[in-house]
Amino acid sequence: MENMESAKKIHHVGTVTLGISLIVSGIVCLLRVFIPKIPVSSVLRLWPLMMIMLGVEILLSCTGKKKFVIDKVSVVMLVLLVLFIGWMACTEVFVNYLLPHI
Repeated sequence: MENMESAKKIHHVGTVTLGISLIVSGIVCLLRVFIPKIPVSSVLRLWPLMMIMLGVEILLSCTGKKKFVIDKVSVVMLVLLVLFIGWMACTEVFVNYLLPHI
């Protein structure tokens, strides 16, 4: 019983940041479908915001009495999200600018 209570008090830092980052990235990519003038690279420019959100989440977790651990899976997913969006932006540049000239 005591292990269950201590497990509930642990906050996994990074899960909120990952959720917000996925929602914002998804919204911008969805807007891209309806408004083609929005470059995919605009999502890539938001990567500093992801780091700021992660830092704020860590600072807020330190102020509470709950124990916190950095969720390694969420941090890895954030890095993969940034790399994927970068790959999409490079693909967009290749298809729109370089491919027509070949």
